[in-house]
Amino acid sequence: MKKCVSLLLCLLLVLACLPAGAAAANVVWSSQNLTVNGRPVECEKYNIDGSNYFKLRDIAYLLSGTVSQFEVGYDPQARVVTITSGLPYTPNGEELIVGMDKSSTAVPSTQSIVIDGVLNSEISAYNLGGNNFFKLRDLGNELGFTVDYDKASNTAIILSAKPAPESDPADLGNVVTFGAYEQDNNSSNGKESVEWIVLAKDGEKRLLISKKVLDLKEYSYGYSDVTWETSPLREWLNDEFITTAFSDEEQGHIAYTSVKTSDHSVFHTEGGGDTTDRVFLLSIEEIQEYFSSAEERQCPYTTYVYSLGRVSLLPVEGCCPWWLRSPGSEQNLTVWVNAVGAPDIFGTLGVNRMGVRPALWVESYSFLTEPEAPIDTQESSEAPQSTTLTVALSPDFKPLEYVDVTKNGQEQFVGFDVMLASFIAAEMGLTLVIKPMSFEACQVAVQNGSVDMSISGYAWKEERAETYNLSNFYYPDGYDGLVILLRKGADEMPAKVNEILVKASAAGLYSQWSAEAATVAGADTSREVKYDYEGNPIE
Repeated sequence: MKKCVSLLLCLLLVLACLPAGAAAANVVWSSQNLTVNGRPVECEKYNIDGSNYFKLRDIAYLLSGTVSQFEVGYDPQARVVTITSGLPYTPNGEELIVGMDKSSTAVPSTQSIVIDGVLNSEISAYNLGGNNFFKLRDLGNELGFTVDYDKASNTAIILSAKPAPESDPADLGNVVTFGAYEQDNNSSNGKESVEWIVLAKDGEKRLLISKKVLDLKEYSYGYSDVTWETSPLREWLNDEFITTAFSDEEQGHIAYTSVKTSDHSVFHTEGGGDTTDRVFLLSIEEIQEYFSSAEERQCPYTTYVYSLGRVSLLPVEGCCPWWLRSPGSEQNLTVWVNAVGAPDIFGTLGVNRMGVRPALWVESYSFLTEPEAPIDTQESSEAPQSTTLTVALSPDFKPLEYVDVTKNGQEQFVGFDVMLASFIAAEMGLTLVIKPMSFEACQVAVQNGSVDMSISGYAWKEERAETYNLSNFYYPDGYDGLVILLRKGADEMPAKVNEILVKASAAGLYSQWSAEAATVAGADTSREVKYDYEGNPIE
């Protein structure tokens, strides 16, 4: 009896020493069936502590092409999984693979989940074998598809959303006209009526956003910190724009709105103080609320905007990026929506001229009218071809790319990578536009198509080769070989760039740089100090 008591005490002591929460989740292969829009499918799924989890990429693959389709992306450096509603899914070849049981590898996912640009910290996810698995109902609630369950057959049922029915003229999603602004780039015929999309309603009040990008403006000047409260674009909207676009009588219909801008949900940069505005920009949270897909967030530009230049037309012809008011990953960066309708949560510098889509509340919808005829019709049905080459770089990697504080505008960006970008643009017959941003944001910008390429001291890495089209090596003085990042599926661009790299070498670009490199301020004139691929000085 004493021996049994001793054994029991020992067992209790061992259990007491175990850390709280040490018990592992109960993970087994799920026997649940699945149908998608009535079609039975086989996919990888697990039962974890009584709930069924399905691989995210499998569900994206099965819903691609439906109203509920969504794209999946992953930033390995930031450990961020991005889900963008409305975009077709890009397969990676690992979808719907059934066979190997990975239940022993299950751990709660530690990666950030960002849905349409907003961090979602509530959704439950597990990582098994390097892939994220989610509950179907969690995904359905976020992405707009229906999940049901048939107990008799033990079947989970996914039904994609149906297209919204036609609404009344004063209802949400309709287009109305209000005010006038130059749009056809022909001032002799007067200003054209502005078309607005009805985003929300509150009694008689209506929230409107311009259907098209109406102008190109900087969000801030220089490289100092900025919020919506301090942005010169806010001042322009509530002064010059409102008096230009609306008569005194029309201005009387525009409500004063209390505008709150939240801190960044991932990087916690400050949104700034609350403001009272008549005209404002949407926040990243508001575009998630008011637009159900990336396609809805794509915004066309007017002929007047195109005449201003520096409009990124790729990869969606006729559409261009537009500003939001939310802070980016650093306090001097601001979030924006790219041409394909995806928000860039890292943001870009406010000195970049970006599309402006004003938003405002009107006190009553009774005076709003429907468009009578197409506004700002192009002479040709085809969208104009881009005349610019947009190149993202991080100008903090001396001597390859950095800022010359004695210069302004595009001329302030200097270094070999800038020299090479200029050579490539000239060979293509295009005007070079440098897009300065953080090193991580440069790579995201290439991936989502908001820039044509990124030249920023990239070493060849296997994971980069899997995510991007990489150019052949180029050899600035002091480096073994660097590559240019281009978007996957960028048609003939990689081959064209490789041809130009050969021309650059034959033209003596590397020799020219060798002579100039020694004069770079802050660099050792003997070239004994060099930099590794992460920007650190090495002997």
